[in-house]
Amino acid sequence: MNQDLRWLAKKVTHWNGSHGYLGKRDHGAYWMHVPMQRECFTQSEWQAARDELEQKKEPEMHADLKWLAEHEPQWAMDDDNYKITKYNGKASYVHYVNLDHKELRAGRQSFSRSQWQAARDELLATQVGVVENFMGSPFSTPDEDEEWEKIEGRMDAIGQNGPTGEHYDAVNHPKHYTDHASGVECIQVTEQMGFCLGNAIKYIWRADLKHDAVEDLQKAVWYIEREIQRRRA
Repeated sequence: MNQDLRWLAKKVTHWNGSHGYLGKRDHGAYWMHVPMQRECFTQSEWQAARDELEQKKEPEMHADLKWLAEHEPQWAMDDDNYKITKYNGKASYVHYVNLDHKELRAGRQSFSRSQWQAARDELLATQVGVVENFMGSPFSTPDEDEEWEKIEGRMDAIGQNGPTGEHYDAVNHPKHYTDHASGVECIQVTEQMGFCLGNAIKYIWRADLKHDAVEDLQKAVWYIEREIQRRRA
């Protein structure tokens, strides 16, 4: 079963009837009216995955994998030809060609990058929470966009400073709005404009400073087209 689909089947317990697709964004679930560029799933695919999980109990996460997910926040290797293992209280990487080493044969458990990433997602989901609304896309409402911004701020804070997010002002001055080379903060420009144009500038501004530049540019286009429609009306 697809890893994202498995995660969604475990976390989303009821289908939102007003949407046609469901996807996983970073550490949250989100709804879509139309399929985006990320992998997404229909209700029948989600239901089949739910049925499959109900028929068999999911095994508990291996203790070493849980430890690695908690203590190794980033994959340190440049490629996927490594596995990760816990050794002497530290995270250690082992190339696939060395997996028959006697220390591994003696009982040390190793894990692939996808296994580690799934464990990280599981861990962060308990810290951030599951978003069972479609937020942060060109097809969302302004209220949903605002709510998604708050959740993304929590994700950024956790990613940079751990669960507490201390010393990171994700609410008042998010890095993706203050890191422009000019030194100008995005809101200094957008608050001088109308709602739609301000939002379009916001998404263009942060395009290469957040998770998905193409998606941010699609949002900007959506707000520009909405402003054109408003002026033509």
